[in-house]
Amino acid sequence: MAHLRHVPVSAEQLREPRVLVQAAHGDPLARIFEIRCYGVLPAPRAAQPMRVIDQAISAWLRLGRLLDERAKPVIDVAAFYPDTALKLDDEVLRFRWGSPYFTMARALRSELDYDYASEQMIADGALDRYRVLVFLWGQVVERSTLERIDAWLRAGGTIIYPERPRGHLVTVEGDRSIPQRWIEGDTGRGKVIFYRGDSVPGEFYAEFVREQLSRLPDLHPAVRSALAIGKPASVFWSALENGKLALLNFSNHPATVRLPDGGTVRIDPYEIVMR
Repeated sequence: MAHLRHVPVSAEQLREPRVLVQAAHGDPLARIFEIRCYGVLPAPRAAQPMRVIDQAISAWLRLGRLLDERAKPVIDVAAFYPDTALKLDDEVLRFRWGSPYFTMARALRSELDYDYASEQMIADGALDRYRVLVFLWGQVVERSTLERIDAWLRAGGTIIYPERPRGHLVTVEGDRSIPQRWIEGDTGRGKVIFYRGDSVPGEFYAEFVREQLSRLPDLHPAVRSALAIGKPASVFWSALENGKLALLNFSNHPATVRLPDGGTVRIDPYEIVMR
């Protein structure tokens, strides 16, 4: 929502090297164009050892130059954020149905770069920015939201939707007519790709989404290329408008990444590289 509104945002205090690195990599992802390195400020000794602050300073000195190479990311995919379903279930973080949304979102981010699209954002026209809308969780939506999604689909959009475990979309009033048309192949110039496997754990569905995206001919070339990267799940990528690829290894172990051109790059723990 912040970057859709062109609002600069900031995050938590950067007192640890891994948080600093995550924020620096998040610059192209979240469109944070001003990063304040609070990590260099002293914190209470009991809460934050000076050694950790020294590590944050070292990470900043080593990686801060990468901000000179930053650019907006190329984002073709949005993940639907199910405002209505979460409110009705009252299960954002608890009970059986609430938490899978976030685990699925995390699994998908390991496979590709994407934005969130809430119902309010869709009402404000956010879908015009994207080529693909991926559903992760939550099958109940407002009628107006579903109608906007359907209009975007018929104009040429692509939807990827998991059928299990909660079934197809339905409005708050219980109307299933629009999703039924999708099932019957009535999608205008667009298309709906249904996933009929298990959605939990989310890694199964995320892999399916990546495979389907790699077959879509109208994705941006930089996104299609990045989808072919061979990497561990702890490495995250973002294709930038300046033609570069930002890679973050957010783990305790070194990672080797196979690039689309056949080359490889080694990334140390909590480090960023630009290629």
